[in-house]
Amino acid sequence: MTRSVRVDRAVARFGVMALVMLMWTLPTSAHNLGFTALAVPLDSITIDGDLSDWPKDLPAYQLGAVLKGYANYDSSDPSPEDLTSWFHVAWNPEQSRLYIAVIVIDSETILGSTPSSTDAIELYVDGRHGDDDPQQYLMFPGDATYRLFGTSTNPTLSGGDAVAAGALGEHRAVGDTSFYELSLQLGPEALRKGERISFDVVAVDMDSDAIAATWLSWSPQGGKVSNSSRTGDVWLLGSPGVLREMSRVRGRVAIPGGSGWRGMVVRLRDADGRSWAAAISDAEGYFEVIGRPGAFVLEVEDAEPPVRRELELIAGEPVEITLDVLGRSGHQLPMWPLAVCLGLLSLAALGALIPLRGRLDLLGGVLVAPIRTFERLGQRPEWTAPAAMVLLSATLASVASINQYPGQLWGALLGSPGGLAAVLLTSVPLLMLLALVVYQFGLWLAWSFALWVAAWLAGGRGRFFDVVSVAGYASVPAVLGLCVASLHTTFGAGGEVLTSSATGLGALTDDSTWKPLLGRVEVFSLWSWALGALSLPSVMALSKRRALLAGTICWFVVLGLVWVYHGAMQALSVAMMEQFS
Repeated sequence: MTRSVRVDRAVARFGVMALVMLMWTLPTSAHNLGFTALAVPLDSITIDGDLSDWPKDLPAYQLGAVLKGYANYDSSDPSPEDLTSWFHVAWNPEQSRLYIAVIVIDSETILGSTPSSTDAIELYVDGRHGDDDPQQYLMFPGDATYRLFGTSTNPTLSGGDAVAAGALGEHRAVGDTSFYELSLQLGPEALRKGERISFDVVAVDMDSDAIAATWLSWSPQGGKVSNSSRTGDVWLLGSPGVLREMSRVRGRVAIPGGSGWRGMVVRLRDADGRSWAAAISDAEGYFEVIGRPGAFVLEVEDAEPPVRRELELIAGEPVEITLDVLGRSGHQLPMWPLAVCLGLLSLAALGALIPLRGRLDLLGGVLVAPIRTFERLGQRPEWTAPAAMVLLSATLASVASINQYPGQLWGALLGSPGGLAAVLLTSVPLLMLLALVVYQFGLWLAWSFALWVAAWLAGGRGRFFDVVSVAGYASVPAVLGLCVASLHTTFGAGGEVLTSSATGLGALTDDSTWKPLLGRVEVFSLWSWALGALSLPSVMALSKRRALLAGTICWFVVLGLVWVYHGAMQALSVAMMEQFS
């Protein structure tokens, strides 16, 4: 009897081992070179945010890739106390459901209404394992909603109905730890034993003292919503025994005798060089990968010099290892094009200062004695100094824009030939300078035309280019505001190029229409508008009362146009969301 039991166990063990070897040798197409999560089959899981009914020995997959270089997200590495996250995954063959449990440790919970202003998790799933757009599910730690989707369901399905899709989800918070539990209905054609599906998990963390949220993903690369090839994989195991016959490799990537390396990709490759598993080291340098029995090579990407260790994995036996890494390499863009570009912009800024030297009395007079200065300009119109101010402010704004380039541009340049990258690094800021100069000159002329028409309707008469002269000098405060804001942005103001210092009028109301309109009213712009009205009597033969009336009417007309534009854009956004959903 004992011998029969031993034989049965040996046969069962051999069968599981054979299944492991067979499934690992099936031809598959792994996304992201081996970021593979193993999903064991389970009976029905209760979706209530309580993970006590999940098996205790399931692998935990750490989220370690911080999205860097994207203006809308914070590129800095969060501390473990501020953000740590991992997930488990399983599946139910009978119900064709994928179970996901995501754990997030976060020191502060923030609920917002945009992808980069709220705490959330994002799931990317494509049961076809192709290169199409995956389904994007989102879940929040409370009553938050993306304005982009216009739905109040939690979880939310981008571009669809999560309820109709059969998605279930619950969130539970215990102290600073959030538990997200989800069940997704994918269908029997997607969930089959031995198959892979495209899959990824992202934890989004916003803090009250942060400008933008941190986007922490399981596998590297952003833009997962637009291409399944940028996600990892879930491999659907046929039985829990398959997992038990594999080997877990736990280790640390560290400076010899020192601290660990964060964010380094560790890959497990077979003798043919194929990547079977991959992980990203955490804040202390720790990682875990799982492989089948056999000969493998463990390597650390971007290690300098290269680090590779040969391993012999044995079924069911864990491996502990430390990988000593002396330095870190990586893709770097050439810096000389940026230096050349900054040099050219500096020369342009210095050149703009030359014509300003002889007109400091006019520039200062506009600020301290505007009426007397406008009377001088009415007798002798002058356009050189305002044009130089336009060039100076556009140059500083171009320098500020270099600090705020979107990460998509840098990512594209990393994959470009060296010559093309150098050309783009040099030409893009110069083209931006040209665009800003054209834009500001156009704005100057448009404002002059508006003042001229308003004064003409009020009974004044005068030459248009005389109005251009005084309007140019009246715009000195606004141009100075742009210069100050550009310098503020250059030295780390945030994710967008500021144009002036806001008055704070947007805080006076919560109305969705008036709030952004009042937020556009700025200190320096108000100053310039007032000076523009004061300049009209000297060139349009108007009384001060009529000039102030014309300037005020012109100002409200422009605000009305801004309000109409904002309302039209808001209506268009709502219409597009309705059509999209």
